[in-house]
Amino acid sequence: MNESELRVRWEERLTTKNERVLDELWQDLEDERYVDDALSEPETGLEDLVEAAETRLKYWRIGRGQEKTDRALGS
Repeated sequence: MNESELRVRWEERLTTKNERVLDELWQDLEDERYVDDALSEPETGLEDLVEAAETRLKYWRIGRGQEKTDRALGS
């Protein structure tokens, strides 16, 4: 799996579709080496990548006063 495929699989599993948030999250996760780890360990790496993103999304939603229904809202 290459980085583009990884990102597609990662985005499919997240609870937001907000492109700006996804881009910022991805950059942070790249900077913190989650992306490299996921590319070298595809089985556990994708799970770790999703978990790290969802943790950040939780706090983003708290800050915005939103529930986890972000996916259903399409944002």
